Amino acid sequence: MTSLMDDVLNDADTDIMAAPFDPEAFQQCVNSSGFKFRPWDPHSKSAIRGHFMSTVEAKNDQPIGFATHHDWILGIRPWKRNLKVVGPDIAWGYTNRLPDSIFIQVLQQQRFHDHLLPCIPKNHRFVLVTGDDDRSTPRQSDKRYEPVMKPGTWDSWLKDKRISHLFVEHLDSPAPASQVTPIPLGLNPREFKSFTDEAAVKELEGAVEISKRKPISVLFTNRVRNGDQWVERGQARDLCEALPHCTEARIDQTNFLREIKNHTFLICVHGGGVDPNPNLFQALIAGVIPIMAPFPGDSMYKGLPIVVTDGKWNDPNSKFFSPDYLSAQLDELAPLFENPEKRAEVVERLTMKYWWNKVEIEINKNKRLLLP
Repeated sequence: MTSLMDDVLNDADTDIMAAPFDPEAFQQCVNSSGFKFRPWDPHSKSAIRGHFMSTVEAKNDQPIGFATHHDWILGIRPWKRNLKVVGPDIAWGYTNRLPDSIFIQVLQQQRFHDHLLPCIPKNHRFVLVTGDDDRSTPRQSDKRYEPVMKPGTWDSWLKDKRISHLFVEHLDSPAPASQVTPIPLGLNPREFKSFTDEAAVKELEGAVEISKRKPISVLFTNRVRNGDQWVERGQARDLCEALPHCTEARIDQTNFLREIKNHTFLICVHGGGVDPNPNLFQALIAGVIPIMAPFPGDSMYKGLPIVVTDGKWNDPNSKFFSPDYLSAQLDELAPLFENPEKRAEVVERLTMKYWWNKVEIEINKNKRLLLP
């Protein structure tokens, strides 16, 4: 006997054929999924979105940030206060119509696959976005946590013709660009207090005369904890201590942007997951050049004024940290900070609008509700 999901996956390997949509059956299926939906209008003017990109849902009673743009939002970052207010089964969206885009909090990926994806008709296409967690996708490489997806789930998503495109935070494996786009975590609104302050944002967007910051100065600010997930940060801290042109400092978030402006480069090592944000975004906003290691989703940063190393944080003799190499990088990247037009292009790529536009392009490729 085959399951409903088996039938869905078999259908995904064949051409999608038109079939009548049964709203009543759809509603019953959604109700049996275990998700407790609350009404949500992605066009609501009251939604807390912020100017800069952020996938972090920091408010405990409603969606916030990038998730707010989507028709359905499944789950919320599992901080204790969030779960206390809305519970682990929370979802937002109207279930009397099919969604064009779905945002899934990472911990809900498998639950969506098992219980909600089978409800969606085989002739409907939608965009799937997942994030708002330190756990990476699809392998889940954060060493503190167990895998989220069962074996085969990710591959089935790639084969499923209903899922027209995937946008993934903390992308930890190579994936076909025609189907998968990595997205940045962006800023944490709990730390970046100007997240929704338009006046503060305007002040941050101007051109920065970074080429005057000589001699070269490198800063390391990452918090180092115990455990395997933080090994790279520990190595980067030790590297900084061995370099005469590097300073280690723990800086309060209220003064972070102001303080790091005194330096040319900021070492940005991933904490949870694989994306070195929010430090990378903060550095670019402040007019400082981030130094980061490569990872499978780093294509999203191509063209930005960033130094990408070979990932060996434990080598103080690495060319990537020599004053001569960094000075050459400064000369090469300075125009992206100092030229007003180029600086505006860099800042635009850090915004919520920029990343939502990428999703919207994929949504608009899909015809509304049903394919012919």
